Amino acid sequence: MDAPASHPGSVPQVLPTPATSGPGARGPAPAVTGLTLIGGGGHAVVVAEAAVLAGSTLRGFLDDNPAAALAATLLNQPQLHTPPPCLGTLERLELVLGSPMIIAIGQVSFRRTILSALRKLPAAGATPLATASAPGNAQASLNPLLCPVTIAHPAASISPTATLGRGIYIGPLAVIHSRARIGDHAIINTGAIIEHDCAVGENAHIAPGAILGGGVTVGEDTLIGMGSRILPHVTVGRHATVAAGAIVLDHVPDNATAIGVWGKR
Repeated sequence: MDAPASHPGSVPQVLPTPATSGPGARGPAPAVTGLTLIGGGGHAVVVAEAAVLAGSTLRGFLDDNPAAALAATLLNQPQLHTPPPCLGTLERLELVLGSPMIIAIGQVSFRRTILSALRKLPAAGATPLATASAPGNAQASLNPLLCPVTIAHPAASISPTATLGRGIYIGPLAVIHSRARIGDHAIINTGAIIEHDCAVGENAHIAPGAILGGGVTVGEDTLIGMGSRILPHVTVGRHATVAAGAIVLDHVPDNATAIGVWGKR
């Protein structure tokens, strides 16, 4: 089947910068020394456990709650000699500079706030979260000391011809098929299936059990809800939401919410 024409206003920018994975390129790090997680809640626990199972060591985490779930849950992990410390609050993002790091927060808009703040960090100091989205800062350059890494659970399946960006989390039993492209800081959560030739935008979250048919395009900052199904060659725009369990038959515009059976064929 030929791919339909792109839906007006819903053509996401999805290519990671720079491209990773595939033969001879950087894929998910099999083991990272001194990983710093931004976030300490439930999603951070999931990411941390995946990292440890892949042989990584944890430097610590940033969270506004020093007794966050991450510290409490990993305290009894036999792989860890000591529990990962809380290094500071989320206002201290400069603490990740020069360290392998990943945004370990599941909520898409909050992840974007963190990502915007990270990209505005000067080399020798922090930019407060409160000013991260100030007008005129949108084109600020990426700090060269930022070291986002992709963490894949050992039970995930990733095609050698897939292209992965930086700072991605790929959960257990997730499948990324041939020639799929996953943008920076995306989440491919537990049991999600990304079929061949899909393109997933920066900071998109493909929730547990969601399935993208072949050739689907998902825009940046978009949530594809749990157990949803996106038919082949459909485009889901930027900042959109596909509700849990939805079946998407046709294109979803930017900023739209698709519920139930979306579109007609």
